Amino acid sequence: MHHETSGYPLSGLLVSEIEKKAEDILESLPEQCKKIYKLNRLEGLNYPEIAARLKITVGTVKTQMSRAFQKFREGLKEFMP
Repeated sequence: MHHETSGYPLSGLLVSEIEKKAEDILESLPEQCKKIYKLNRLEGLNYPEIAARLKITVGTVKTQMSRAFQKFREGLKEFMP
């Protein structure tokens, strides 16, 4: 019998809380920003690939990604040490 989180019920709770919060932040992003973030993080495309797929510039991809990261940082700062 081996439970990873059995000794740490709070850590499991915290992880699901953070995941829920991150999901809320992702859903709150503007449509293009959300699309770019998902292509990079979920599909593993790099910035030039995303730019080509969406017919936008790499600069736009960078701007949108930094905007997304900023939203995540702001939204998750309560969970940071």
